Amino acid sequence: MSRFGRWLLLMMVVAFGCRLGAAVARDALVAPEGRWERAYEIGSVARALVDGRGFSDPFLAETGPTAVVGPVQPWVRATLHRLAGSEEKAWPWTIVFELIVSSLVVGATALLAREVFDERVALVAAAAMAVHPVLVLAASGYQGASGLFALVVPLVVLALLRLETADESVRPRAVATLALLIGLSFWIEPLLVPALGCWWLTLVVRRRWDLVKTGALAGMAGVLLASPWAVRNTVALGEPTYLRSWGGPELWLGALAGPGEPTPIAHHPSRNPGELRRMQEIGEAAYAREKTAATGRLIADDPGRWMASCTWRYGVVWLGRASWWSSVDHPLWSGPASALRGLAHALPAVVGLSGLALAWRRRTGRGAGLLLLVLLAQAIVPAMTHVEARYRQPLESLLVIGVAAVLVWLGDMIAAGRRRQQ
Repeated sequence: MSRFGRWLLLMMVVAFGCRLGAAVARDALVAPEGRWERAYEIGSVARALVDGRGFSDPFLAETGPTAVVGPVQPWVRATLHRLAGSEEKAWPWTIVFELIVSSLVVGATALLAREVFDERVALVAAAAMAVHPVLVLAASGYQGASGLFALVVPLVVLALLRLETADESVRPRAVATLALLIGLSFWIEPLLVPALGCWWLTLVVRRRWDLVKTGALAGMAGVLLASPWAVRNTVALGEPTYLRSWGGPELWLGALAGPGEPTPIAHHPSRNPGELRRMQEIGEAAYAREKTAATGRLIADDPGRWMASCTWRYGVVWLGRASWWSSVDHPLWSGPASALRGLAHALPAVVGLSGLALAWRRRTGRGAGLLLLVLLAQAIVPAMTHVEARYRQPLESLLVIGVAAVLVWLGDMIAAGRRRQQ
C-alpha cells in the first residue's frame, strides 16, 4: 500500500473512532424513548416493512404506500431489525452503520481532492473531515438519508471530473461509472438533479459537444437504473410519482415562510393532526399534488416574497441562522458552547467557497470550477424548501476540499517566507 493509501486508511480509522466516541458520550447507542425520534420518516417506513405493511406509513400512522423517502435506507434498517430480532437490539447496529458510512466519506473526499488538486490537499482534507466537529456529532445524531447521500456526492463529482478528462480509450468506462453512481444516488435521494443539470448546461455553453452526448447518455442510463423504483411508485400510489412524492409538500412549507421566518413545521403531517388526516383521506399522491397546487398559488399571489424567502434561505445554507450563533440548547451543541456551532457552519463555507473560486480563477485545480458549480447549484434545493444544518452535510466534503487547498497554500506561503528570511 502506498504512503497515501496508508494515511487515508489511518484517517478513516480516526474518523470512526471520533464518531464512535461521540456516540458513546451522547448515549446514542441506546434507542431513544420516543419512537418518532428513531430516524423519523426512514425509521417509520422501516418499521412498516418489518411489520409486514410494505413500504408505507412514513409518519407513524397508517397512510398507505409511500415515496416520501428513497428505498435504500429504510431497507437497510429493516434488514438490521430483522437480523437483530427487535428495534431496540438493532438500534446500536444502525448507529454503527451510520458511523461506518460517515468514515467512508473521508476516503471519498480524499480521492476527489487528489483528483482536483494533489495528494497534499487530499491528506489535509481527509484529516479535516475525520475530526470535523459537526460531522462527528451528526453521525451519531439525526439518522436520515444524509449519510449515504454524503458518500455518493463526492463520488459522483469525481466521476464527472474523470469523464471530462477521459480520453477515448477509457471514456466508455467513465460513462458507465457515472451512470451507476447517478442511478445509486437516485435510489438514495434524487436530489442531485440541479447539480447534474447545471453541469450538463456548462458543457453546452463550452461547446463540449462530445461530452454533451456522453453526459446525456450517462444521465439517461442513470435514470433507467432507477426506473424500477419509479415504476413501483406509480403502481403503488396510483399515479405517476417518479422517484419521490414529497417535493410538493416541502415546497409548500417553503412558500409559507417569509424572509427570516423559521420553517412552519407545525403544518407538516408529522406534527399537524389535521394535515395527517387529510393525507389519510385522499392518499399521499393526491396530498402531494394538492400541496403543489397550493404552492403555485402562494407564489403567484406574492412572487417577490417567495423570491426573498428563497434568497434568505440560500444564505442560511452557507452562513447559518442568527440563532445558531447564540447560547441555546441544541441537539448538536448545547449550553455556552452553542455559539461555536454557527462558526463551525459558516467558516468552512466562507473559506471553502473562496478557496475553490480562487483555484478556479488561477487554474490551480483542474476541477475546482466543477466543485464550485455543484455547491452553488445544489444549495438551491434547501433554499426552496426549508433549511436545517443536516441538509448541508452532503456538501461538506466539497467545502472541506476548498478549505484544505487554502491551508496548503498558506503553508507554502509561510515556508517560502521563512526561506527568504534565511
